[in-house]
Amino acid sequence: MFKVCRWDGEYRKCSDIINTILTDEGYCCAFNKLPVNYSLRNYEEFANVYPTRIIDWNPEDGYPKRTPRDVYPFRSFAPGQNLGLSVVLDANLNEYYCTTTSSIGFKALLSTPIESPKMADIGMLISPGEEIRVAIDVDIEDATTGVAGIHYSKRQCFFARERKLRFYRIYTERNCRLECEANFTLMRCGCAPYFLPRDQSTKVCGQKTESCAEESKYIIERYSIERLKCNCLPACYEINYMAVLTTVGKIKKKYDTVEEKFKGNVTAEYFAENMAVVHFYFSIDKFQKKTKSEMYGFPEFLSNTGGLLGLFLGFSFLSAVEVIYFLCLSNVCRYVTRRYSDKHKPRSEVVVYPYVN
Repeated sequence: MFKVCRWDGEYRKCSDIINTILTDEGYCCAFNKLPVNYSLRNYEEFANVYPTRIIDWNPEDGYPKRTPRDVYPFRSFAPGQNLGLSVVLDANLNEYYCTTTSSIGFKALLSTPIESPKMADIGMLISPGEEIRVAIDVDIEDATTGVAGIHYSKRQCFFARERKLRFYRIYTERNCRLECEANFTLMRCGCAPYFLPRDQSTKVCGQKTESCAEESKYIIERYSIERLKCNCLPACYEINYMAVLTTVGKIKKKYDTVEEKFKGNVTAEYFAENMAVVHFYFSIDKFQKKTKSEMYGFPEFLSNTGGLLGLFLGFSFLSAVEVIYFLCLSNVCRYVTRRYSDKHKPRSEVVVYPYVN
C-alpha cells in the first residue's frame, strides 16, 4: 500500500518507519506509534521494525532533556510540508476488499503514540487520485502542582499516577473508554472484541456474539449513565491533534513522483486513478497551551485578604507589625524590664554616724 515515504526532508524505506497495529478496522499501518509493550501491559509486539533507541514517552513527562534528534517517537523540528511526512498510497482498485464505508480509498487518524486509534468512528477519508495536504494543529493542556491537592471530582481531570488502568500503561481518556468498553462487553456478552485489550482467559467475540458486541458499543457510547460508570475524565496532561484537510485536486497523469521513484513500474494512468498523495505537516512551529490551576490558591487568598483588610480597616503590612509588637513584644519588653529593675534595685542601708570627739 505504501509506495513512497518521505520524512523530515529525506526519502525513507517505508518498511523502516511504517508499522502494523490492530484497530477496529483490522490491521492498519501506523507511523510514530510506540511498540505495544510501551502502551499495553503484558502484550506481545508484532513483527515490526523500530529504531534502536526508543523513549518511553507520555504526555505528562514528555522527552528527557538533551534528547537526540533521531530517537523514537520522531519529532518534527519545523513546520511545513517539506519537513513533514509525505506518502504515496496505492488503493489497487482492481483487488479492492470490503470496508466499513461505501467509499473507496483510505482512512487516516491523528493520535498520540500511546493511544489506540478508533478508525471506524473518527477516521478521515482520503480518496485515491487526489493530492491532499493535512495541516496539523495541536491543543496542549497541562496542570500546576497545586491542582494535585484538589479532588479529581472538582478539577475534572486525572494525573497519570492517580488513575491506573488494567490493560493500558498510560492513562488517557480514549484508552480509558476503550478499556471500559471491553469490560462492559465482557460483562454482557461473555467476550471482548478482537481489537480491544483483554487477558488470555477472555474469549474473542465471534459471529454469534457480534450483534451483542455492537449493541454494547452503542450503549456505552449513547447513554451517559453508562459512561459515568466508566469514570473516564480527561487527563490533566493531554495532547490533541486537529487536522485541516486541503485537497489540492486530481493528480495529473504526468506526476513527478512517477518519474522519480517508480521508474516505469506503473503507468501514469494507473497512478492517476489508484494513487493518493498525502502530506502531513505542522502548520506552525509554536503552539499555545492551556494550564489548569486552582482559581484561588494560597497566594491569591493572601493577597485578597490583605486587599479587603486594607480597604475596610486601613490595614497594611506596617499595621500588622504594630499589632504583633503590641501583642507580643511589648509584653516581653515589660517583663524583661521588670526583672532587670527588681534585680538592680538599690537596697536601703542604715547610716551609722561615727562618734565625734
